[in-house]
Order: sequence, then C-alpha cells, then structure tokens
Amino acid sequence: MSNFQKFFVPIDGSDASLRAVAKAAELAAITDATIYMIYVATLKTGLRQHVVDTNEIPPDVIETLKQEGTKVLESAFKDLPPQRKEKTIMCCETGMPKKIILAKEEEFAPDLIIMGTRGLNAAQSVLIGSLSQYMVEHASCPVLIVK
Repeated sequence: MSNFQKFFVPIDGSDASLRAVAKAAELAAITDATIYMIYVATLKTGLRQHVVDTNEIPPDVIETLKQEGTKVLESAFKDLPPQRKEKTIMCCETGMPKKIILAKEEEFAPDLIIMGTRGLNAAQSVLIGSLSQYMVEHASCPVLIVK
C-alpha cells in the first residue's frame, strides 16, 4: 500500500462520491498520499442526460457551472481531517465528464482512482453508461469503487 502516493477522486456531490472522498482520506492517512479531487461541471439537456458541449455554452453559464462545482469541492474538502487538507488539491473543469476525467487522470498520473459507484440512478446508468464502469475499463491505474 505504501506505493499509493497519489489518489484521484472524481466527485459530483452525490452520497457515493462523498463516501469515495472519505475512503480516500482514510487510505491517505495510512500512506500519506496526496488527494486530487476533481469536479466536472456539465450542462445537461434533460434528454437521457445528454451533456451539452462546452463550445455551445455561453461563458457566463460556464462560469456559473464552475462556481457550483467549486461549492461541491469545498463542501467535500471541509469534511476532510485537517492533516489531509494539507495534501489535497482541488480541480473544477467543464466538459464531458468521461473525457475530462480520463485526461486529468493522465495529467495527474495517480496510483489509484477512488470513486463512487454512481451519481446517477440505475435507469440513467443503463441508458448512458456508468462513469465508474468507464474508468474501470479505460484508466491506466487501478480503480477502487466505493459503494
């Protein structure tokens, strides 16, 4: 476990993602790992959770989405133990979650991705696919899924 020095934790504010943050903090206390938390702000059309391309979104709407994402990150951050806060980096992006999270995973080069089972309900997951399943299939490092 000592080889795990960087944890990558995509969050969306769901209970499952917040449990993933808690698990990352628990494991980081053992390994003294750095935690990279990311929130990808998206605008959904309401049709099968279709995500709108950021090129189609006005800049003021993007800024509002990022502000909301920052609130989610800050809320998760405030619940971390003090010693974990010192080694936590937060990142808020806009775009297609699967693409952005995979690109940031490559950039951060974590030893382990820790994420919740899903932020979507079961029916939505069947329609568009689970982000956690996508990461298990495409990430270049191990993925720990937290229920």
